[in-house]
Amino acid sequence: MEKAAKELKEFFAPVPAKAVLCSPTLAPYFLRLFKLHKVAAIKTELVPNQKLPFIYLAEWNDQRILFMDTLLINEDKYPECLPILSTRALALCGVEQFFVFSEAFAADPSLAPGDVFLLSNYMPLNVISPFIGLHYKTWGDRFLDVTAIFSEENSAIVRTKLDKLLPVKSAAVMWVNTFKSYCDSAELGIAQSLRLPAVVHRGMSQALTLHDMRKTFVFFGLVESSLVVPGVITKEGRAKLAEQLVNVLGAELKPREPLVAH
Repeated sequence: MEKAAKELKEFFAPVPAKAVLCSPTLAPYFLRLFKLHKVAAIKTELVPNQKLPFIYLAEWNDQRILFMDTLLINEDKYPECLPILSTRALALCGVEQFFVFSEAFAADPSLAPGDVFLLSNYMPLNVISPFIGLHYKTWGDRFLDVTAIFSEENSAIVRTKLDKLLPVKSAAVMWVNTFKSYCDSAELGIAQSLRLPAVVHRGMSQALTLHDMRKTFVFFGLVESSLVVPGVITKEGRAKLAEQLVNVLGAELKPREPLVAH
């Protein structure tokens, strides 16, 4: 991974301080808001025949950022650590602030299709740990405390940034590993019984990785559909949310303590 990080650092020099990690269903709506300069498809010696997600050098409002257009690859065919390798490479090459955007599915009437929330906590269900497999000292701790991975202070910073554009709620979620682009009633029923307002499929592996590597991040959930509130978000709705949410890139998140290898 260090080799891939070095290649990214050279290719995108100087490396931007911020990166966006985006679900593939949302990525097109964000990408059209950026001026794109370069794109890289890095490889790693851990899986030599598999390219990792595309990473773009983009520009928004005279600000350079890196943009990754997917949060999940096929864990059935490749090692369990594969979906987070690009995230590790971005963290190792010098990116310090990350903005994660993923679709979410509501199990509670407090959230409706088109709502946006910041993750405040999570409960894993049927999850393959992103830390299975190879591990190196520069990646972070092999065993880490995940009791408080979401920063309330940074959530307040981005909420203030978006305050005049759209309301941003907070919600705990149930995390399920799946490749489905929809959430079935069984998953939402379990979340409802656990009194968790929403379900997410993508992005939590990346959030845990960033937490492990002591990087600053915020995680947004965009509600696609709901178990209890009729309707689904439209393409026009996704486009409007992207136009509003992109303004969060102007926020400066509070940095975390640096990673200390053990």
